[in-house]
Amino acid sequence: MSAPRTPPCGARPPRGSRKVAEPHFLESVAQRHHTQQRLAERYGLDVSAAQIFQMAKRIAHGHATLVARQSKDVGHWLLAHEGRAIRFVFDRRRRSILTALPPEDSAEYVLSRRS
Repeated sequence: MSAPRTPPCGARPPRGSRKVAEPHFLESVAQRHHTQQRLAERYGLDVSAAQIFQMAKRIAHGHATLVARQSKDVGHWLLAHEGRAIRFVFDRRRRSILTALPPEDSAEYVLSRRS
Protein backbone atom coordinates (compact mmCIF):
# COMPACT_ATOMS: atom_id res chain seq x y z
CA MET A 1 0.00 0.00 0.00
CA SER A 2 1.32 3.41 -0.93
CA ALA A 3 1.02 6.62 1.06
CA PRO A 4 -1.83 8.99 0.09
CA ARG A 5 -0.85 11.42 -2.63
CA THR A 6 -0.57 15.04 -1.57
CA PRO A 7 -1.59 17.68 -4.09
CA PRO A 8 1.13 20.02 -5.39
CA CYS A 9 1.56 23.33 -3.60
CA GLY A 10 -1.24 25.75 -4.54
CA ALA A 11 -3.45 23.07 -6.08
CA ARG A 12 -7.14 23.07 -5.31
CA PRO A 13 -8.57 20.16 -3.33
CA PRO A 14 -10.80 17.74 -5.21
CA ARG A 15 -14.34 18.92 -5.96
CA GLY A 16 -16.73 18.35 -3.08
CA SER A 17 -14.01 17.91 -0.47
CA ARG A 18 -13.82 21.56 0.57
CA LYS A 19 -15.87 22.73 3.52
CA VAL A 20 -18.41 25.40 2.71
CA ALA A 21 -17.98 28.36 5.00
CA GLU A 22 -21.04 29.16 7.07
CA PRO A 23 -22.21 32.78 6.94
CA HIS A 24 -20.70 34.90 9.65
CA PHE A 25 -22.73 37.47 11.50
CA LEU A 26 -19.72 39.19 12.98
CA GLU A 27 -19.48 42.88 13.62
CA SER A 28 -16.66 44.93 14.96
CA VAL A 29 -16.85 45.96 18.59
CA ALA A 30 -17.17 49.61 17.59
CA GLN A 31 -20.04 48.86 15.18
CA ARG A 32 -21.91 46.88 17.82
CA HIS A 33 -21.38 49.64 20.38
CA HIS A 34 -22.66 52.25 17.90
CA THR A 35 -25.81 50.20 17.26
CA GLN A 36 -26.38 49.72 21.01
CA GLN A 37 -26.06 53.49 21.54
CA ARG A 38 -28.50 54.32 18.73
CA LEU A 39 -31.07 51.79 19.98
CA ALA A 40 -30.87 53.28 23.48
CA GLU A 41 -30.99 56.87 22.21
CA ARG A 42 -33.72 56.47 19.59
CA TYR A 43 -35.88 53.64 20.93
CA GLY A 44 -35.07 53.49 24.66
CA LEU A 45 -33.90 49.87 24.32
CA ASP A 46 -31.04 48.37 26.32
CA VAL A 47 -29.83 45.49 24.14
CA SER A 48 -26.88 43.15 24.43
CA ALA A 49 -24.37 42.25 21.72
CA ALA A 50 -26.04 38.83 21.50
CA GLN A 51 -29.41 40.46 20.81
CA ILE A 52 -27.89 42.59 18.04
CA PHE A 53 -26.38 39.42 16.60
CA GLN A 54 -29.83 37.75 16.64
CA MET A 55 -31.43 40.81 15.00
CA ALA A 56 -28.82 40.73 12.22
CA LYS A 57 -29.43 37.03 11.77
CA ARG A 58 -33.21 37.58 11.49
CA ILE A 59 -32.69 40.28 8.85
CA ALA A 60 -30.25 38.10 6.90
CA HIS A 61 -32.69 35.18 6.95
CA GLY A 62 -35.56 37.25 5.59
CA HIS A 63 -37.57 37.88 8.76
CA ALA A 64 -37.65 41.64 8.12
CA THR A 65 -39.09 43.97 5.49
CA LEU A 66 -36.88 45.85 3.03
CA VAL A 67 -37.92 49.51 3.09
CA ALA A 68 -35.29 51.08 0.82
CA ARG A 69 -32.07 50.18 -0.91
CA GLN A 70 -29.10 52.44 -0.20
CA SER A 71 -26.62 50.62 -2.42
CA LYS A 72 -26.09 47.17 -3.89
CA ASP A 73 -25.26 45.66 -0.48
CA VAL A 74 -26.77 48.11 2.00
CA GLY A 75 -30.48 48.45 2.65
CA HIS A 76 -32.93 49.93 5.14
CA TRP A 77 -34.90 47.21 6.91
CA LEU A 78 -37.90 47.20 9.23
CA LEU A 79 -37.69 44.55 11.96
CA ALA A 80 -40.12 43.81 14.80
CA HIS A 81 -38.35 43.56 18.16
CA GLU A 82 -40.16 43.40 21.51
CA GLY A 83 -43.36 44.61 19.90
CA ARG A 84 -41.76 47.62 18.21
CA ALA A 85 -40.90 48.21 14.58
CA ILE A 86 -37.24 49.23 14.38
CA ARG A 87 -35.58 50.61 11.25
CA PHE A 88 -32.05 49.33 10.63
CA VAL A 89 -29.36 49.92 8.05
CA PHE A 90 -28.07 46.44 7.22
CA ASP A 91 -25.06 45.44 5.12
CA ARG A 92 -25.85 42.09 3.52
CA ARG A 93 -22.28 41.46 2.36
CA ARG A 94 -20.90 41.78 5.91
CA ARG A 95 -24.20 40.49 7.34
CA SER A 96 -24.17 43.16 9.99
CA ILE A 97 -26.33 45.97 11.28
CA LEU A 98 -24.66 49.32 10.63
CA THR A 99 -27.03 51.52 12.64
CA ALA A 100 -30.58 51.95 13.91
CA LEU A 101 -32.47 54.76 12.21
CA PRO A 102 -34.85 57.02 14.15
CA PRO A 103 -38.56 56.13 14.19
CA GLU A 104 -40.56 57.81 11.42
CA ASP A 105 -42.68 59.73 13.91
CA SER A 106 -39.67 61.32 15.66
CA ALA A 107 -38.60 64.93 15.21
CA GLU A 108 -35.10 63.72 14.26
CA TYR A 109 -36.54 61.74 11.33
CA VAL A 110 -38.79 64.58 10.17
CA LEU A 111 -35.89 67.07 10.20
CA SER A 112 -33.60 64.66 8.31
CA ARG A 113 -36.21 64.23 5.55
CA ARG A 114 -36.52 68.01 4.98
CA SER A 115 -32.89 68.54 4.01
